[in-house]
Amino acid sequence: MKHLMIFFIIVMTTITYAYEQHVHVHGNAQGSVILNQTEAVIELRIPAMSVLGFERHPKSQQERDQLDQAIQSLKQPDLFMFSQKKGWFKPTQLVATTLLENSVKLAVIEQDQNQENHETHDDHDHHKSHSEHHSPQHDNHDVTHAEIVIKRHYQFLPNTVIDSLSTHLFSEVPHVHELDLALIIGEKQVMLELNHEHHQISLTNYQ
Repeated sequence: MKHLMIFFIIVMTTITYAYEQHVHVHGNAQGSVILNQTEAVIELRIPAMSVLGFERHPKSQQERDQLDQAIQSLKQPDLFMFSQKKGWFKPTQLVATTLLENSVKLAVIEQDQNQENHETHDDHDHHKSHSEHHSPQHDNHDVTHAEIVIKRHYQFLPNTVIDSLSTHLFSEVPHVHELDLALIIGEKQVMLELNHEHHQISLTNYQ
């Protein structure tokens, strides 16, 4: 587990930088899946506009409630599912997993006059609006965009072979039309595109 997390930190640092350089397109989510025979780490970044209808910290109680509801919805265990085949003539079965991390946060990225990025977060335990934390030094900030960041860390039984991965993201967030996903299995890395019609990945060709 320790080696996977070190690898994950290195990879996610690179991917996060790529996210920041990527054009922010409403309806287009970015993500990554790092998978081995015992664990899977998933991170998704979704434009907040596609989930909440606004791209900033919530300002009213209604918007804070809306954020809470979105967070709880995206924390549902079946947002991602792993499957395996036990035999040629046997049906595909869901893989039992232990969820080690399940976080959903609102990340608001601000840019000041010095062109420095500042990322702040709202999650289920911290809902105060940006205006409540307002200070003079924020007067020069221009909000560039906000994202919903989903992080999942799953653990499997040893030597589990995952044949496919599927997601209910598109039914949970109908305004997301495309998910660009970096799939990393061992030394292999491939970029995949998921959408409302194609939301399951066959992993047999990558293992």
